[in-house]
Amino acid sequence: MAAKLSVDIDKSSLTSLLENCTEKFLKYTKATEADGWKYVETAEGVEVWKYTPTDGSPTNGLSRGRVSVNVPAELAWRYAIDARNNMAMDSHCTGVELLQEFGPELYIYRVSYTLPWPIAPRELIVAYKCTFIDPKTRLTMYTSIPDDFVPVTPGSVRSATFGGTLNISNEANTSCELITVSSGDLKGYLPTYLINAIITRRPYLLSNVRDLLESHDPNVSSKYFFIEEAKLPKL
Repeated sequence: MAAKLSVDIDKSSLTSLLENCTEKFLKYTKATEADGWKYVETAEGVEVWKYTPTDGSPTNGLSRGRVSVNVPAELAWRYAIDARNNMAMDSHCTGVELLQEFGPELYIYRVSYTLPWPIAPRELIVAYKCTFIDPKTRLTMYTSIPDDFVPVTPGSVRSATFGGTLNISNEANTSCELITVSSGDLKGYLPTYLINAIITRRPYLLSNVRDLLESHDPNVSSKYFFIEEAKLPKL
């Protein structure tokens, strides 16, 4: 049973917020060095880029990852839509709670993280949007929503985040390419280098996603979560 939001949120205003974020997200997936992005390395098959503006402006750990996965795009999408999989992908993620569901394309989650001492636990209240960009391209994106919708959990610090996954199918729909963009603000009094070190590790987690998807057996019980096909957004 999903927990109730402390303040009712209007779906249209939430949709508008996510539409604005989508435009920014898609721009980042195609950005190059001319836009202030720098190629870092390819590690375990994941191509990693970081945003490094020349004017020294804060980046909030803005980074991008790209990896090829030998599974149909729909399977990867069913995995990405369910935020509970953050717990399997990221060892710092200790809890995910569904707060509200607006049908197959829009969800609100509380995501909790325990970080290395002496950093206090962090939590995010995020809206997830799932949609088609075109018949071969699926998008799962997320962004923080205003704090007043959900009280902060005692002992935690409310952080902010933005990002998502672009899922591009090959012509035969037998494999796909995943492109992630992520950024965040941990809030509180933390050194910038520490914030960036924690947030910019996210693209590297794509290798975990690829490995678990390619080893997935639908006939075997799994600790991972896959949205039912009937609940997937339609073209």
